[in-house]
Amino acid sequence: MAQFLELFGSLTISTMITWIIAISFITGIVWKTIPKVTEWYDKRKADKEVLANYRKDVEKIYETIKESNNATNGSFAEIKDSVNNICQAQIESLNDRIRQKCRYYISLGYIPEDEVEDFERMMKTYEKIGGNHGLQKKYSKTMELKVKIKEDEK
Repeated sequence: MAQFLELFGSLTISTMITWIIAISFITGIVWKTIPKVTEWYDKRKADKEVLANYRKDVEKIYETIKESNNATNGSFAEIKDSVNNICQAQIESLNDRIRQKCRYYISLGYIPEDEVEDFERMMKTYEKIGGNHGLQKKYSKTMELKVKIKEDEK
């Protein structure tokens, strides 16, 4: 007891009670905080797992798109070639058809009124898909002809 009095001799009961209340208060705060900290930690851990799963999912989607893209690049190239070939064939067909119409209208000496719009649209389409082949000159010369109603339509 002498040693106790030597260490804590100047300690009064009210000081001791104050210290006990302070320690109890701090202990209470710590015990109330532990579940919240644990909950925060668990949630953070779960969020990390969710993010890791999202990352895996995104990587899988990326790989799928990458594989799909590689597979379709060949298809797109084939489709592009086919479209270009079809356009070339259409250019040749329109070129021939426009030349025939030019010769026909020049031989008539006029353009029938009901064929003007179709003839103009045919030439515009021909130019849009890349045709020219010097046909513009012949078309312009043909468009200088008179426009009139065909005799058999009167």
